[in-house]
Amino acid sequence: MTGIAVTRPGLPEDWRILRALTLYRLLLITLLLTLLESGATLQLFEQVDAQLFRRVNQAYAVASLALLIPLQLQAPRIHLQTLVQFGIDLGGIAALVYSTGGVENGLGILLITPTVAAALILTPRFAMVCASAATLGMFAEEFLRPIGRGISPADMTSTGVLGLMLFATTVAAAAVAARARKSEALVERADTEMASLSRLNESIIESMQTGVVVINGQREIRMINAAARRLLTPADASGRALMDVSPALAQTLESWMLGSAVSPRPLSLSPGGPEVIPRFSRLGWAAGSPTLILLDEAAQLREQARQLKLAALGRLSASIAHEIRNPLAAMTHAGQLLAEDPQLSAEQQRLLDMIHRHGARIDRIVRDVLSLSRRDATQVQSLVLADQLRQIRQNYLEHPARTERPIHIAPLNPAWKIRFDPEHLQQVLHNLWDNSFEHAGSAPAAVRLEAGRDPANVWLDIADDGPGIPVALQERIFEPFFTTASRGTGLGLYLARELCDFNHARLLYRPDAAGACFRIMFSSPP
Repeated sequence: MTGIAVTRPGLPEDWRILRALTLYRLLLITLLLTLLESGATLQLFEQVDAQLFRRVNQAYAVASLALLIPLQLQAPRIHLQTLVQFGIDLGGIAALVYSTGGVENGLGILLITPTVAAALILTPRFAMVCASAATLGMFAEEFLRPIGRGISPADMTSTGVLGLMLFATTVAAAAVAARARKSEALVERADTEMASLSRLNESIIESMQTGVVVINGQREIRMINAAARRLLTPADASGRALMDVSPALAQTLESWMLGSAVSPRPLSLSPGGPEVIPRFSRLGWAAGSPTLILLDEAAQLREQARQLKLAALGRLSASIAHEIRNPLAAMTHAGQLLAEDPQLSAEQQRLLDMIHRHGARIDRIVRDVLSLSRRDATQVQSLVLADQLRQIRQNYLEHPARTERPIHIAPLNPAWKIRFDPEHLQQVLHNLWDNSFEHAGSAPAAVRLEAGRDPANVWLDIADDGPGIPVALQERIFEPFFTTASRGTGLGLYLARELCDFNHARLLYRPDAAGACFRIMFSSPP
């Protein structure tokens, strides 16, 4: 554990401590030499070996300057440089203490600074080793110095006090360093998490379909996402004034800032661009706090509102259809029983036929509406298109009223597969074929199925040889309950498109084809 902690890569703060210690060392040496040359050392210390004092300072200075090279290169690692520098400080200061007559003269206190620096950089165990080495070095200096004159108990006491000071400062510095490292680790972890959250937020905002623009207090664009860049002109609007990019939006923002209610009326941000509905909110309470602008395309909002209305209509229709089913069955059964009366007149028989015909129509509407609400019971499968089409045509022509309806399937690649619920696909094709034969006009109609493949998907065309759909009606053919037939329900094409959407396919009308032609774009199988 200790070895791993000691060999950790040096932090920028650790290198700064070593550089500060080197600067302190050079200033100390300069001060001591200045005192020596000015004669002030004799006034500060009781005895001084001037020649030894000078040589020790000179050697100490050379070693300090030599340490600048690895310090600048930051090699070898910081723990080794710290130990080397502490060893040079211990040797240099011990020699200075020796040349000034011992610890009692006060120079031993200079060891506190390198000891504290070592405690800030190294682990607590190595810091205590450095403090022990400094204390032993001072005791060794005291044992060597008094050769020939005896050991003074006062000198030993002063050295012991100095050792206690070194240990105390080391413990305190190590505790401070440990707390600082823990705080730095927490700050670094928090910075990493904040950076990750910031990148996540930027990614989420960038992928939003709603345009997001942040305006600072000077009405300049500070942030803009991809959706907003698509709505604004020019797209690279970051850093520019909002008035230069979109005067209309800037005027709406100023009105909102003044307390006016923003009208939900769509706003055009650029010539020829889509209409948007802006929403504003302040990010903070200060006078110059940023403002968040959300831009929603009016067409998308209208489409969402339409989908919500259709969903609500679907739920309501399903509820109504469920409630109608039971009384409708009772009415139909009563009509069948009444038809068995042999004494019915021709007029009564005509009325019964009308009841049967309209009852069947209502029953078909009920079945179509209920099938819309039961799409959750789907079984999407990987199907061979050619085999599935032949099976669906066979099922369709088995009905007695459909035996004479010609349905031609063009040659298909047997390797083409689609993903679709087979029951849903049969219902879609049956609805499309019923429409073709019902609306093809007085001439005998025929339906032709052709398939193809683009680089991504398989498609299927269902075309008839009838007159086609008038241009004025093409935009409404997929609306629920829209029909031009007196006996139609208006749910066939709507149901077919909804079933295709539910199976991740698309049902389109092709106005460029002869007759009425619908295309199903299937999703690719896995």
